[in-house]
Amino acid sequence: MKIAPQYLAVSLFILFLTGCVTPTKRLSTNLNSKDFNSLVSQYLDRPTFVEINGTPPNHVLFVKMDPYGADSKFMIFSAKNKSESIQAIDKFLKWEAQARKNKDILEKEIARVKCSSTGMKIQFSFYSGTEYNHFLSIGYTSLFGMMDQPMLTFDRTNAIILKKLLIDLDNFDTTPVENLYN
Repeated sequence: MKIAPQYLAVSLFILFLTGCVTPTKRLSTNLNSKDFNSLVSQYLDRPTFVEINGTPPNHVLFVKMDPYGADSKFMIFSAKNKSESIQAIDKFLKWEAQARKNKDILEKEIARVKCSSTGMKIQFSFYSGTEYNHFLSIGYTSLFGMMDQPMLTFDRTNAIILKKLLIDLDNFDTTPVENLYN
């Protein structure tokens, strides 16, 4: 899996500033980000990987998705700002239930959350595919304050899984598995 150079540089810079270069531990999770497949004209699950980096209280949740024929997309969620991310997901869940009930279609920014000491922000947005399918789109904001492009897209089920991962972020054991195999 490849990561676009501009996003790899951002990731390494964030990890360097937060002091979270090591340890890293991959988590087993059912989280799936979605990617639009133009051949079938719908959002489909893509392989999504989750890692915990760093030590308390500087944990970060690193979520990476392998899209169709493109470089990997990823987001980094800081433990220091997890409550704001959880609030944004809660707002998405509330809006999703309301939009599904009312059969509304809309696109709207939910929140912007600081992702680290770099000053970069993560934008959480609501996006309707149809009146029955609504998505949480998450991406980094550009220097001009707009979302460059969604990095990760989640349906209701996966937004709930992401929320749980963020809630549990401080409780994960970050001892690298490799250390158990001596």
